[in-house]
Order: sequence, then C-alpha cells, then structure tokens
Amino acid sequence: MYPYGQLGDGDRKRRAEPADDRATPRRETVDETVAHRVAERILDDPAILSGHLVIDVQNGVVILEGRMDCVEACAAASRQAWATAGVRDVSNRLTTSAAER
Repeated sequence: MYPYGQLGDGDRKRRAEPADDRATPRRETVDETVAHRVAERILDDPAILSGHLVIDVQNGVVILEGRMDCVEACAAASRQAWATAGVRDVSNRLTTSAAER
C-alpha cells in the first residue's frame, strides 16, 4: 500500500515514492508497478487538485482510499485507475470532504 499523501496546487510536480530500503535490494512487483503507474496518472490529471489518497493494488485490483476535495476528483481518480495498463478492477473507496456532502 502506498500513501501518496496530500495533493495540492504546489505538489503537481512532486512524485511520491515508497521508502527506499537499500539493505535488501529487490525488483518491484507487478502490483507495485501498477500502483506507481496509477499514481502518475492521478497526479497528472488536472481534475484532481487536492486531497489525501492511498493506492493499494492486489492481484491487479486497484483500491483507492482517502478523501478528495470533490466528487468529480473521486470519479477522475477512478477513471485514471481504469485507464492504467495492468488494472483488472477498481475499488473506489474515496470520500469527499464534509463541505461537499
């Protein structure tokens, strides 16, 4: 599971990465690769301006969790996940802030 933290206007160029564990070098798993690809697509989507997002991938199933700033951002994140190569299914568990409800 990779938390990609707070998304905001100043963070569009920042790419979050999992902690680097140099003690035991290993190859990235297929699910980790898919999670990174999904994160890149979401970070590049102009419809997603801010929020807190956690991306988990299990056997090609993307699980999106966290809180976004609006319903449109939740839908955009799901669309980007579905459009990523290697994704078999998407579970969108994203919520919006209390102001949007």
